[in-house]
Amino acid sequence: MRLRPLLLALALLCLGLALSACGGGEEASTTQSAEVTETQVRGPKPPKGATAIERQIYRNFQPPVADPEVEGSKEAIEAGEAACKGKTPLEVKEEFLSQSDLSADQRQALAQIERAEESPSGDFAAGQLAALVYEGTLEGSLGEYGYRGCVYALARGVG
Repeated sequence: MRLRPLLLALALLCLGLALSACGGGEEASTTQSAEVTETQVRGPKPPKGATAIERQIYRNFQPPVADPEVEGSKEAIEAGEAACKGKTPLEVKEEFLSQSDLSADQRQALAQIERAEESPSGDFAAGQLAALVYEGTLEGSLGEYGYRGCVYALARGVG
């Protein structure tokens, strides 16, 4: 009978060691892959003197990446960047709204652009709404890539 408690203690010890070994390895690999991904995707730094909101926008909106399996995705990103570069979200909305195919709900949400520009936040709602207007001018599956290019260009213009 003395053997049973000893075996139970040994089994619990082995289980504890196995669980702790699994957890440590997973955390290390997750941290390491996150560092590699962040280094590979990191875009330009915010300008000197950027506010906390501007720095957050720069972190949240990294350079868009084309999908090599989607023909034209790189060109759609570049076109979106060119269409929105140097403009404010309100200017993008005004330029593309008449050509944009948006639902009634999406058009109603656009009323928030002015307020979002006046009170910017890290999610850059004004830029995302403006990029939605631009995306609505594009046909087919490349609209998503045009959106990404546009919102990235708008985010780089903050500040």
